[in-house]
Amino acid sequence: MAAPSSQVAEKYGVPFVTGESEDPRLTERGFKTFFSVTPTTDNIVQDFFAFLEGVSEKKGLSPEKIAVIHANDLWGTGLAIAAKKYYKQHGMDIVADIGYSPALPDLKSEVLQLKKANPDVVFQASFDNDAILSVKSYRALRFSPMAVIAMGASFSSPNFISALGSDADYNFSHTKFHPSLVETRKAARAISDLFKERTGKPIWGTPARAFTATIVIAEAVNRAGSSEPAAIIKALREADLKEGDTIMPYRGVKFNEKGQNLRAQGLITQIRGGKHYVVWPFEFAQREAVFPMPSWSER
Repeated sequence: MAAPSSQVAEKYGVPFVTGESEDPRLTERGFKTFFSVTPTTDNIVQDFFAFLEGVSEKKGLSPEKIAVIHANDLWGTGLAIAAKKYYKQHGMDIVADIGYSPALPDLKSEVLQLKKANPDVVFQASFDNDAILSVKSYRALRFSPMAVIAMGASFSSPNFISALGSDADYNFSHTKFHPSLVETRKAARAISDLFKERTGKPIWGTPARAFTATIVIAEAVNRAGSSEPAAIIKALREADLKEGDTIMPYRGVKFNEKGQNLRAQGLITQIRGGKHYVVWPFEFAQREAVFPMPSWSER
């Protein structure tokens, strides 16, 4: 949705700020009105590899084969593109790249392809329904790689855990918000409480990123002192939010000439007992990662 709508915004000179759209190609179009606050897929995949290398060294393991399974939209294919851009730098091979329509009634065929490829690690980009379907198929077909590492989205959603129960455990997810941030970000607790009051659920990555983008817009409008698009665009280009100015683990917000936030960064969590725990970066880890994931017969 961000790609076509931002094209219209560019045509009319209207500032467009996204807090959730991760495809790095969005800021490679030469647009003057587009700004991305979130880490891109490139950033996320680099975090995947950094985490894998660090946890493998700790555990004395050497994963070599990666498979990518993803929704076949711009966002999902961005994961596959980014993985193919960086895997050689990390001495790994990609043994499968499986795209699928999120409208599929099940993912058994795709999971059978994964099982045949026999990867050590799976990188995944899915929405709520297809993420749940994929894990159900992993269990039914006894597919047990060392790790499933997902782009946040559905794997970070409360729906994922509530639908799967204990089957959600041990999955890894790249996220941009974690409840532990309420202790370290001055506004995070207040925003989390307000979100829970309105929705009945604790705040998580996607709405936290949307809120952050909204705050970036508000801060730019305040500095611009105007509702004129050109004035707001100028203010966005001059944005200089510090680490404590957001509820995210970002180092702040400062855009490069392409409109990408240079201070964006994420966390990797693992689900244990129905809760997400930060396992990377290691200095922020709440728990040590369980790696490899236990097989279905060992759970």
